[in-house]
Amino acid sequence: MTCPTGAPTTIRFVTAQSAIQPAHTLSSEEFDAVVAAATWYAKYHARMIAELADDESALAVVRRERYQHLHHGLTKLGVRLHRPAGINALP
Repeated sequence: MTCPTGAPTTIRFVTAQSAIQPAHTLSSEEFDAVVAAATWYAKYHARMIAELADDESALAVVRRERYQHLHHGLTKLGVRLHRPAGINALP
């Protein structure tokens, strides 16, 4: 594959695997920091996810699914966030 400048490019597919142990191995401060960071991320990306609500491309579907997992996880931890369009409520 080449980019617009004609230089060769490579596309690499990366999957995120959790390298951390379950939350009980985190200190209270570490756990609070992780929840705060995930909450910030969810709030920051909510608008972008809502814009993808009607997009049926594979990329949009995967982004919504990953965001939905994040939203559900934060909800289970007691964080209440606005649920953007395209994200289902917990069953």
